[in-house]
Amino acid sequence: MKDNKIKKKNYFSKKIREEKGSITVFILSTMLVIVAVIFTIYFTKMNKISSQEEALDIMEQRYNQNTDDMKQVYESVNN
Repeated sequence: MKDNKIKKKNYFSKKIREEKGSITVFILSTMLVIVAVIFTIYFTKMNKISSQEEALDIMEQRYNQNTDDMKQVYESVNN
């Protein structure tokens, strides 16, 4: 009975030693996927922020136009 347990223990310990490379590959590939997801989220957020800043700059430029021309157009339409 003890010999059978020792044989099983030796078998499993040999298998674990043989599988160390695949465990490392699995962990590295998992970390690579996590890093890729984080970078994708980061770049998506940065793109959204830059698009919003561009839109705000365009709105600011349009609102800061000379209002004298608008007054003349308004007066010519109303008269």
